[in-house]
Amino acid sequence: MRQRYSFWSTASLIGVGWSLWHLPIAVLYKPYMMPAVGIPAYLLLLFGLSIVLSIIRELGQSIVPVAIFHGMMNVFYLGDGQNMTVSPDNQEIVKCLAIIVFLFLFCHKNVTIFKN
Repeated sequence: MRQRYSFWSTASLIGVGWSLWHLPIAVLYKPYMMPAVGIPAYLLLLFGLSIVLSIIRELGQSIVPVAIFHGMMNVFYLGDGQNMTVSPDNQEIVKCLAIIVFLFLFCHKNVTIFKN
């Protein structure tokens, strides 16, 4: 896809697909107290993480760093949230906001990288 489309078009399309691929996890396995808030926040978080993975792939010109980063995310992220004092809904919102801030700061600083 990247050979035919711009970085942002490709990253956005893959981000939507990756988020929807993980939808069953959000619906069936996440213990949200408010699913109407937690599920969209989780999907938005996944979309943002997909953009980050796309940036890593673009800058590294290899899938290997992406695979390593994804594996690390799975190890550190895959918790059920049951033993946390913060609800899973709020965890997703905080993670989502953190990734948005990261993307804004990264993209604002490196806008010229992805011109084409």
